[in-house]
Amino acid sequence: MKLTAALPLLLFMSSCSRLLPSSAPGVQTKEAQVLSQCYYWKPGDTPAKYSDADLEKLFLSVRKAPSTELDERAQQCCAQLVQALAVAGDKPFARVLAQQPDDVRKEVLHYVSSTWTSRGLSYPRTQALARVGNKRA
Repeated sequence: MKLTAALPLLLFMSSCSRLLPSSAPGVQTKEAQVLSQCYYWKPGDTPAKYSDADLEKLFLSVRKAPSTELDERAQQCCAQLVQALAVAGDKPFARVLAQQPDDVRKEVLHYVSSTWTSRGLSYPRTQALARVGNKRA
């Protein structure tokens, strides 16, 4: 088979890899792996979409979450925030988070910072908020 004839097949096969159940719309493959391994996300789940209002409501719910990492409610809160970050994307997540009170912003960043400190994911805008917060402290 000539290369020119095989090219459409190769393009089709590479585009199909983006449709595998381990990835979902808006979620990169590496994010899907981290979410499923560490944050209770099941591969193949279709993630919810997050509006700015949804993100704000989620951020404000952090005030009610216990502060201990060992508490089940705290783990659930962390998982919800990390999933929201992956699904909504860095830009919308950081934009809405930047508008929150300092205590809420600090707590949310506490929960999601493990995605870049321990899990190897990159969210430059959200990470920038953490750096700004550290300078204020």
